[in-house]
Amino acid sequence: MQYITAKQASEQWGLTDRRVQDLCRNGQISGAVRWGRVWMIPKDAHRPVDRRRKEQEQRGTSLPLLPKKNPAIVFTNLYQIPGSCDAAHQALQDTPESAELFRAQMAYCQGNIDIAYGAACRLLEQPCSHDLQMGCGIVIAMCAMYRGNEQMWRRAKECIQTAKCNHPKDRSLTEFWSAAMDSELFNTNTFPAWFARGCFDPLPADSYPAARYYYLKYLYILCHESAVGLWTERDSQNMLRMFPLIAEPFISQTRKVGSLISEIYMRLICAVAYHNLGNNELAVQHLDTAISQALADKLYMILAEYRMQLDFLMDERLVLQDTAAAQRVKLLSKHLHTGWVHLHNTILGRKLSQTLTTRERETARLAAYGLSNKEIAQRLDISVNTVKQSLRTAMDKTGSLRRSDLAHYV
Repeated sequence: MQYITAKQASEQWGLTDRRVQDLCRNGQISGAVRWGRVWMIPKDAHRPVDRRRKEQEQRGTSLPLLPKKNPAIVFTNLYQIPGSCDAAHQALQDTPESAELFRAQMAYCQGNIDIAYGAACRLLEQPCSHDLQMGCGIVIAMCAMYRGNEQMWRRAKECIQTAKCNHPKDRSLTEFWSAAMDSELFNTNTFPAWFARGCFDPLPADSYPAARYYYLKYLYILCHESAVGLWTERDSQNMLRMFPLIAEPFISQTRKVGSLISEIYMRLICAVAYHNLGNNELAVQHLDTAISQALADKLYMILAEYRMQLDFLMDERLVLQDTAAAQRVKLLSKHLHTGWVHLHNTILGRKLSQTLTTRERETARLAAYGLSNKEIAQRLDISVNTVKQSLRTAMDKTGSLRRSDLAHYV
């Protein structure tokens, strides 16, 4: 039998000499023998299959990766410009799974719940990468919230939490998105400590735009919890006044990065904060921008998510831009609110009410924030008697014995 040296074999096979010697030591080259310090290889030996590359190729075939390290692919800078939804979807056609996930998430944003849910379920029928599986779980969780379906919600959470993690940032993403979905029900208890203190370092950079929005949501929920007495040591109004000081630079940063969905969501939650502070001039600035950005691709559900918190303001501003869109958002909002209240109360064991009118909910919330009847009347430009009547009716509907009890229903 004729032999060649490991160095000669490395030149033939396009490998380094050290790599060939490692293959010899590991017994991966049949017939290789060691003569002194030199490995000799049969001349007719074939280049061994690189098991590392084979595993990578197999993973690439069965577990396609997303083009951005963010399960909520619509939150990335793949979608930057209002009206470019179809173009962004078309740009993903080389990675069919990414394109389908993008379509599912956009379908939810547009209020097409059946399409969103169906697409996510179809993707889960095949082996999924960590991010793809979590992305489907996020879609299913949002659909569950709209439908008020507890079983669907628990399936979504399991989908997110059981996605196979291959490295530390995968585990951080799992922690973050599981908690982010909990925050949709106004529950902040599951956010990891690193996120609660405003640190995004454990996350991949592609996830920062989404992290900014959910951090604002986290802070806003703390303000709300303070108002309804869950955090008695905090001054809710002072907390709320601080909120825009964090939100405004976050919005500018996100606009610079070019994550449209994140920017729209952040403008809406910032508008809610200004509205609760009685500054509707600044609330309208953010709200009008968010509406015009959302309407370009008919992102009605994003607007519907914040309609109730903005009371009459959302309807007033929407009608000015698109009457038909205003009706669509109103319908989605009512359905979403019914499902959300049912799921919120079921999962968290609480008693929010969906029987209050917009005016009753508005006055009850301001009362919860500590405003007097006179201050509420001035804020809403209505009479004190109207405030008293709205609060009295809200108390009758909820069975509240005291004005302060209303805090638990709004």
